[in-house]
Amino acid sequence: MATALNMTLEAPSRPTSIYYVDDDMRAKDLLVSVPQGSAFAFFTTWNAVTAVCVTVIALLTIPWMRQFRTTRRIAAFTVVPLIIAAMSSIVCTTIVSQMMLAFNIKIERRPDSILAGRKLALGVEFVQKMLAYNFVAHLFPLVFVVVLGLALAYMPAPSTLLGRSSVFLMSVLYFAIFVVCWLLTPVKIQHSEELQSEVVTGWKKIKYVYRSPPMYYFTVVFPVVAIIVFVLACYALYGGMNNANLRDV
Repeated sequence: MATALNMTLEAPSRPTSIYYVDDDMRAKDLLVSVPQGSAFAFFTTWNAVTAVCVTVIALLTIPWMRQFRTTRRIAAFTVVPLIIAAMSSIVCTTIVSQMMLAFNIKIERRPDSILAGRKLALGVEFVQKMLAYNFVAHLFPLVFVVVLGLALAYMPAPSTLLGRSSVFLMSVLYFAIFVVCWLLTPVKIQHSEELQSEVVTGWKKIKYVYRSPPMYYFTVVFPVVAIIVFVLACYALYGGMNNANLRDV
């Protein structure tokens, strides 16, 4: 028993990354590159609202629109492209947000800090809040992708490549309009050192809200992921659980 007790009290054989830190040792001179601006400025907020609205529309309209030939054709250019555009937006937001969380968030000391060079440790409460927020804002919306995907799979689809391609183009159009609307919605920046404000849109808005992320996140990763989702949704998932097509009564 004594031997076992001594083993538990001995120092670990290798260093760990968990430390006991007194409250007076907490750093108060840090620069954290977390997103900034109001909630309305985040693409994540727009994405979440869109996911909820499109899901409600789909659940209310798909059950009866799939029953008639005319309503199927109407749905193919209205509700279905909205569903695909929303699915693409959710997946794109999830992937890009995880990339920024993993690679773009930096915690640094201020240049004039007297403690420059000392190691930094994150508090447990901070990490828990960060993980909780990330789940609610970025990962939970994937549930809507599942719901929308099921609705899309049970919707009779065009039987021709031309018909599906038309749905594809409409989905891209809706998605592009949504993204452009977010980009063109102005965000006000307050320059405290000069007591002046500036209204920014487009790439300047992205740099301000998301703390200057790498450009290829939005110019390469975002559109590539969107196209992949469009292709899978339009040509594989759409009508995948239904043998009927637009020509059937």
